[in-house]
Amino acid sequence: MVTFFVVLAAILAVLITIILRAYFNQVIPEGLPTDQHQKLRIFGIVIKAMGTVAYTASRLGIGDLINNLRRIQMALGRLQKVPEETSLQIEDTMIADVPVRVYRPKQIRGDATKLTGVVFLHGGGWIFGSIDMNHGYTQNLAKSAGVVVVSVRYRLAPENPFPAAFDDCCAVVKTLLDAGDNYGIDADHIVIAGSSAGGTLAAAVALHLRNEKKTLAGQVKLDIINFKNRENDIPGTGILSCICAGYLCFKMAVSLFANKLF
Repeated sequence: MVTFFVVLAAILAVLITIILRAYFNQVIPEGLPTDQHQKLRIFGIVIKAMGTVAYTASRLGIGDLINNLRRIQMALGRLQKVPEETSLQIEDTMIADVPVRVYRPKQIRGDATKLTGVVFLHGGGWIFGSIDMNHGYTQNLAKSAGVVVVSVRYRLAPENPFPAAFDDCCAVVKTLLDAGDNYGIDADHIVIAGSSAGGTLAAAVALHLRNEKKTLAGQVKLDIINFKNRENDIPGTGILSCICAGYLCFKMAVSLFANKLF
């Protein structure tokens, strides 16, 4: 019995040491607000734990590393209860053979017959993430801004290496520019936006369309937006700023799978 407790204490001591090292060795991106430092360190530990669990499971013959990480991410996402917004019509559909989720306000403000369209591209290092993970944010955007949000479920690497994700996003935007009326969108007022890796895709699509002489109303990269509004919390969002979470997701994706993105 004494030996058991000694071994248990030794294991706990090792785990505590690993956690403390991960906490204090976390690299803080330059310019990150000081009130985000502790959250980044804690989230960094979570990211490392996810990687360890996923890797261990794969070595034991339970799935593969990438899909194990995706399952863990989705399980964590389900812990956040996002109330459905009754003022929106939410539909999962296809645009240009690409799966999308469309958030459309049921009531149109003023005399407008069509609304501004926002094509939203989720983050996740081009390997992780989904429209479900951003569901709370995208439905709040549609409600608060009074716009039609089209959240794109683009293909992920490494199963679908570059330029698959770019092609999907570009196809959706081009279709909306040509036939936005079919979705209640004013084709002259389409904005493309994205978080982290999605922001990079948004920039790439905007540049591509510029070269084709097609015009967008705007392009936004959302990495500097804090998902936790101190005065009015947005349902379904986390405690970290987008730049904080995006930095860690991108770091993990590149460190583990850089050779599988292209």
